[in-house]
Amino acid sequence: MFDYILSLGGTVFVPIIMIIIGLIFRIPWLQAVKAGVTVGIGFVGMGLVIVMAIDSLSPPIKVMIERFGLTLHVFDVGAGPASGVGYATAIGAMIIPVIFLLNVGMLVTRLTKTMNVDIYNYWHYAITGTVVQLMTGSLIYGVLGAICHAALSLKMADWTAKRVQNIVGLEGISIPQGYGSSSVPLFVLLDAIYEKIPFMKGRNIDAQEIQKRYGMVGDPVIIGVVLGLIFGLAAGEGFKGCATLMITVAAIRVLFPRRLGRIVAGCRPLSAGAGWV
Repeated sequence: MFDYILSLGGTVFVPIIMIIIGLIFRIPWLQAVKAGVTVGIGFVGMGLVIVMAIDSLSPPIKVMIERFGLTLHVFDVGAGPASGVGYATAIGAMIIPVIFLLNVGMLVTRLTKTMNVDIYNYWHYAITGTVVQLMTGSLIYGVLGAICHAALSLKMADWTAKRVQNIVGLEGISIPQGYGSSSVPLFVLLDAIYEKIPFMKGRNIDAQEIQKRYGMVGDPVIIGVVLGLIFGLAAGEGFKGCATLMITVAAIRVLFPRRLGRIVAGCRPLSAGAGWV
């Protein structure tokens, strides 16, 4: 049963969880279904864009590696296979109830204000726990490692919640996924460094700001065209190859944020419904 649930993948599993949460938040059931399915549509759209990016960029990147004599031994298989590896371990078999109970316990004791409902991505903690287990030879230490990772992720989500809500434009949300425990401290350090640089101090440098400051040069389409041209020239492509990469990279630059927008649109009713909790 557990393997069957995991085999559904994030595009099905996460929307189901979102629908259940919507009903718990007393959202009308049709609206909850629409919100969950909208999130699923966003995941599917992101997947299609990622596949397009891999199919289009892998060949020229391989040529670039050969041309410049780069030696790369590690292959990034992506989140899908990684989640399967995480849940196939001994810690992965128990990670969902352990982390869920940890989260509830931290909420009850007011050690966190975040409820991580992205249960599918608990595999982040399973990977951490498994690495600890392999290094120490102890299953108990492995479980403790996974728990520490999850607790730290929740605290990072609390720390950045207001900033995330302001940027995304949704109340009552945060980012509690496992990667936040490492990325948030790094981003905070970089932000502190940027504040020491005179021309960057106090500036909100995002896509809109770049486009406003530099006009069409900062437009995602133009940036995509330039990047595609660079990839094509570096790979020694002719006119056809360069033109194809220019259009493809520009499409990726435009489509990916819009797919993310679908996910945000699906989360919006849930965010509004969470107000009574």
